[in-house]
Amino acid sequence: MNALLEIACFSPMGAMAANGPACDRLELCSNYAVGGLTPSHGYLEFIRKKTEKDLFVMIRAVSGFSSRSITDDEVMRDDILFCKKAGMNGIVTGMLLPNKNIDKDFIRRSVETAYPLPVTFHRAFDECPDPFAAMETLIDCGVKRILTSGGKKNAEDGIPMLKELITKAAGRIIIVPGGGVSILNAKKIAEQTGCTEIHSSAKGASEAGYDEITPDYQLIVEMKKQLSQVQL
Repeated sequence: MNALLEIACFSPMGAMAANGPACDRLELCSNYAVGGLTPSHGYLEFIRKKTEKDLFVMIRAVSGFSSRSITDDEVMRDDILFCKKAGMNGIVTGMLLPNKNIDKDFIRRSVETAYPLPVTFHRAFDECPDPFAAMETLIDCGVKRILTSGGKKNAEDGIPMLKELITKAAGRIIIVPGGGVSILNAKKIAEQTGCTEIHSSAKGASEAGYDEITPDYQLIVEMKKQLSQVQL
């Protein structure tokens, strides 16, 4: 078995660029500049028609991890319900309390609303003061995956923490290294952490006239080739 390769896509053009055999799953987002917000319904419906790949959708109404309104909560709930109707395969969300601990009420509601779609907790996790306690909270809330750089700026620097999280998770939740993952380090991260899934934006050159980052499919092919050399 090789690590599953998930590619973050911040526009319909980006998702189409990544939609090839080397990519195992697409994470659909908008607004790269703030780390990803919920994409438009039109974007989601367009990509669903174009691919049979699993599509995980970012559910995040505003930038930041702990500042939101009741209106934002309602919008995110409605976006989750739309994802279920539109044939998406999972959602990616997260919320912290002002003290940076997991907002359990928000996560429980999101998991219940999304069911049976699996929920991934995004990189808000890297701001938690105690990652092991945070992981146990998310397991208790029914979250299936955590996207994390191991508390560091990028996943390569976070390898020691990622490895420890994966060991302590013991199969109860999937730890997905993400943040600065590229052809330069994907194989190293997979080898040294033992991860079963890995996340990258496979950034290529920006297209003229677009602010979003478009994945470079040749980089995706190369990353998948490198990951195929790592036996889990």
